[in-house]
Amino acid sequence: MERVKTLENPPPPEALTFLSRLLTGEVPTSSQEVATQFRVRFQQLTGPLMAKSVEDTLFFRQNMGLALNEVGAEPVAHHFSIERFHHEMKTRQARQPDALSGTSTHDTKRGEDARARLYTLTEAPEQWERMPCPLAADESDPCQIFKGWHGAKIGGYMDVISGANRRLASDVTTTG
Repeated sequence: MERVKTLENPPPPEALTFLSRLLTGEVPTSSQEVATQFRVRFQQLTGPLMAKSVEDTLFFRQNMGLALNEVGAEPVAHHFSIERFHHEMKTRQARQPDALSGTSTHDTKRGEDARARLYTLTEAPEQWERMPCPLAADESDPCQIFKGWHGAKIGGYMDVISGANRRLASDVTTTG
């Protein structure tokens, strides 16, 4: 709750206090049953809400770290190295000796090979940016232009939109 209070547009303090009291059970005895029902439903809904809004929406639209977008993952850029991996696995073994370190589960969005390819593509973005792209959209195909425009708008790549807009404007002028 303290972190929510520091947001740019925080909810009213009395609403946060009320929610905090409901979630911690600090309510009159006569309201305990209703507060418990609310708390259970709140716990049941916040996980799926987080998964749908963040993991399945935001992380797919902001796709710089697409290979890191997995259930429960922290898709923040980290420095990866063999040494760090071995250190983390030794630490995990000490803390949870019977734990499994699986590379995929029923919740995995992509296979190991796909994630490895995505890691490779994002490892040196400057080099990929300089390469000519044989998969660039065909500017004579209005359907491809729309797909590019829509994806650019969602992904925040507005400079791509300007070229598509010019092309669409010329099509409207010549056919209209």
